[in-house]
Order: sequence, then structure tokens, then C-alpha cells
Amino acid sequence: MDTRSHRCVPLAEIAPEVLRRGGTISFIATGFSMWPHIRNGDMITARPLATGEVPGTGWIIIYQTPHGHIVVHRVVAAAQGRGAGLGVRGDSQSGPIEQVALESVLGRIIVRQRQGKDVDMTSRTRELEGWLVARSGSIRIFLERALRSIVQPLRRRRG
Repeated sequence: MDTRSHRCVPLAEIAPEVLRRGGTISFIATGFSMWPHIRNGDMITARPLATGEVPGTGWIIIYQTPHGHIVVHRVVAAAQGRGAGLGVRGDSQSGPIEQVALESVLGRIIVRQRQGKDVDMTSRTRELEGWLVARSGSIRIFLERALRSIVQPLRRRRG
């Protein structure tokens, strides 16, 4: 909140500035793309990347789209070589992997707070979990489609 004018400042307006200057930022997550790891209403904290730091597979990053929107998604494909981008996707999404330029990455999600409890998203346990979630995407999608192909005909029969 801007205390001089008593107005809320949009995240897209303040996050890039704070993170590019080396600060951390906490905000309330909205949406369902990262469910169940980050839920609508969770407080999340991001820190900027260190100089030369490249996000790894499984990390949850915050980035700015070419249209100026702020997005939090998981890295599912790390950058391969100079000038390469990252492959990202929401944990609850089964669509195509989005490509994000490294220059668009503002930082990394380091803490998730839910019901007053902090979870360190950079702990070894959470990093392993993130890597498994990132790697299981194609398997998860296959299993979801297979399950749908079984369940939908059963629902039609009950119909």
C-alpha cells in the first residue's frame, strides 16, 4: 500500500522494481495454476536471483510476461545453453510447456505461508519434491488422459 495516497499498488507495478533492486517481496497468491503446492490465498515470498544464478528444474519462479503480467510457475525444463529460455508450467496444468526468457525471471519463491505456518520452498525436501513434480508432468498427463478415457464412458453409461 502506498501510505501517501492510501491506495493499493498492483503487484505487476511493484514486484519487478523491488526484485530488480535486490529486495524480497511477499504477496497473496491468486489463482489455481500451482495447486496444490501453492493455493489461492497462500502468502508467498520471492527473492531475486543472485548474479549468474540460473533457475533449476523444479524451482518455483516469479516472472513477468511480455504483456506485463506477473506469473508464478514451476521450471519443468532448465535452460540449455546460451540464450535459451526456461520451460515452465503450473503444477495443476496439463497443457503445453511455456517458454520464458531468462531476462523475464524476476526471482524465486522461497517461502509459502498457509494458515500461519511457513514452509521453506528451498529446503532439500521441497527441492526434491519440486524436481519430481517437474519430471512427472508428462507421466501425470498421460495418466490423467488414460483415466479420463476410462471414466467418461462409464459416466455416459450411467447417464
